[in-house]
Amino acid sequence: MPYLGVDEEETWEKLQQIRAHAVPIEEKRKLKQQLQSAPTLRTRGLAAFKLSRRKFLSQTKSRLREMISKIELWHWSLRYVEGNFGTGLVAFFTFIKWLLYLNLFTCVLLGVFILVPQIFLVHSKVRSSPYFKV
Repeated sequence: MPYLGVDEEETWEKLQQIRAHAVPIEEKRKLKQQLQSAPTLRTRGLAAFKLSRRKFLSQTKSRLREMISKIELWHWSLRYVEGNFGTGLVAFFTFIKWLLYLNLFTCVLLGVFILVPQIFLVHSKVRSSPYFKV
């Protein structure tokens, strides 16, 4: 029982260490069960606030990473290609994906700095012409 915690904060830190270790899942489950069944002291005051804040930030960061990986274009397709055809082909497709993003970014810049001002200039010239009556 090398992972018995004294207080709530130490127990949480040891749970994070168990999660980070590269050991079989059965061993991780056993160590986690030992930690959760061991008696722990309740953290209070400022230490409890810091612990809850750290837990919240850690959970938020992991949820954000998970959401970004789900939103990422062609993530699972590229994983499939990598598993079947190797990393060389995936590197090529990743480069193509980066070029697509660069092209989209260029289109947005073109729209913002050229098309939108052009539309407003033409619209204001029509209103200020002597032939335009409201």
